[in-house]
Amino acid sequence: MGDHMIHLRQNVVDAGAAFNSHQTSLEQLKRRVRALRRNVSRPLRAVTWLVTLILIWIGLSQLAIVRWGIGLWQRRPQQAEVPKHTDSDGTAR
Repeated sequence: MGDHMIHLRQNVVDAGAAFNSHQTSLEQLKRRVRALRRNVSRPLRAVTWLVTLILIWIGLSQLAIVRWGIGLWQRRPQQAEVPKHTDSDGTAR
């Protein structure tokens, strides 16, 4: 029984050491994430503005195309003249 208690105590000590090691790694990870958030915010905001401007430009160009299409739709259809073929002697077919 005493031998099992020694192994159990050693396991608890090892678990505590592993926990402390993981806690240290977690603190380092938290610091890195905070630094990354500070460094990424400006480029991310710039990309967001760029994408917004591109989408606005696409929307305005689509609006211009729709207005042009409506203008074509409201026009009166025009009859296209069919060219008449002439024979070599100048008479129309």
